[in-house]
Amino acid sequence: MIRNVHCEELRQVIADILEPTVKKHRTKKENEFYGTKPTDDEIDDFIMSTQYFDDMIKDFLLSGTGYWLLDDEDVKGFRDNLEWWIESQHH
Repeated sequence: MIRNVHCEELRQVIADILEPTVKKHRTKKENEFYGTKPTDDEIDDFIMSTQYFDDMIKDFLLSGTGYWLLDDEDVKGFRDNLEWWIESQHH
């Protein structure tokens, strides 16, 4: 089913993927006091540094506003492809 997907929903997908490793990255930067969930700044930093996203996707994800017409398979594909990309960067 095609639906309007707000950029915050896709940012939450990114946060969910980053959450298991955020503490390790904070330890390297000595920023352990933020809790267990990625902050908005950490999500923004990830979006900006990720070569997986083109400029159009980066602008959308950083805007905090707007919708894309996607179906649930597109959202799942976004998650799966992002997880694959992150894994490929650690090997």
